[in-house]
Amino acid sequence: MGSVDLLKTPALQSIKSSKGLILSLAKAGDRLLGAGERGIIVYSDDQGQAWNQAKVPVSVTITSIFFPTDKQGWAVGHDGVILATKDAGVTWKKQFDGNDANRLIEQELISRLNEKKSQLAKSNLSAQIKDQLNAEIDSIQLAIEDIKAGSEFGPSRPLFGVWFKNNLEGIVVGSFGQIFSTKNGGESWSYLGSRISNPDNFHFNNISMLSDGRLAITAEQGKIWLSKDQGLSWNLTDTGYEGYIYGVISLPKASKLIAYGFAGNLFHADLDGKSWKPLPKLTNKSLISSTVDGSTVIIFSGDRRQLISHDHGQTFTVSQLPMGKPIATVLSLSSVRNVLMVGGVGGVSVLKLESKK
Repeated sequence: MGSVDLLKTPALQSIKSSKGLILSLAKAGDRLLGAGERGIIVYSDDQGQAWNQAKVPVSVTITSIFFPTDKQGWAVGHDGVILATKDAGVTWKKQFDGNDANRLIEQELISRLNEKKSQLAKSNLSAQIKDQLNAEIDSIQLAIEDIKAGSEFGPSRPLFGVWFKNNLEGIVVGSFGQIFSTKNGGESWSYLGSRISNPDNFHFNNISMLSDGRLAITAEQGKIWLSKDQGLSWNLTDTGYEGYIYGVISLPKASKLIAYGFAGNLFHADLDGKSWKPLPKLTNKSLISSTVDGSTVIIFSGDRRQLISHDHGQTFTVSQLPMGKPIATVLSLSSVRNVLMVGGVGGVSVLKLESKK
């Protein structure tokens, strides 16, 4: 008996769907949504009192979900899947998967290879330029061999982050430096590998828009890429950390960036991101989510701690969320201190915290 193709197997409907592992949260108007393992997407229209399970055409893990409008949203996940909805998350349609990703990446690499070979064929090149072009050609050929070998194993490379400017323009990112964009609401996708310098194919963990309008991609090996032009070009900034960065926030009033990631590591830099310095480490658990309200910054860890700053991220103190299971993501619903949607082990829930003066 052959193995089950999770890209062709709809998510199993279950009365316990809201209690599974939830990895990403979103709002679509007044609707709350959570997404996670086995293709489960759930939604609530009563502020988290009751949850319904969406109809999803795949059973792979959903890693990130994003709504640019009240009705239209996108989700990404394992096996390179991209899903879309036009009814605020009740039903979803598959637009793209890792098979498409492998094809687009190979086409891009072949195009770059032919371009370099054409440049090399020119007769007036110096020996130094020829050596450089030959090195680039060798590198691209190795990358083509790698993507062909990976294709033999099928659509195995996951996507981790999704961001849309509106109902037409969006970008998704993922493992091994995958980055794709659409200009038509996901009807077609383009590979953007040539626009971002990532020769080591570091995993892209997330993409988000900062409060100053820039896009940010956080990655492994402490890397962060920033874009001022909606993803047309990217500049690399390096925190100096050798682990994973999961998120970054900008604080224009304090003229600083704050990045956070694996094992409680926290860094800050000026807005240009050119010189990063570590902040005091207040937990050994990964920092997985953040929220900002005026001068107040809260960064959440997987063990349900809150790193709280009331001075634009200059100093932080620690407080504990109500007891519960480990969390993977947090979304503020109203006041930054009072109402939180929390997802992780054991599902999705809404926490109403006591107001602290």
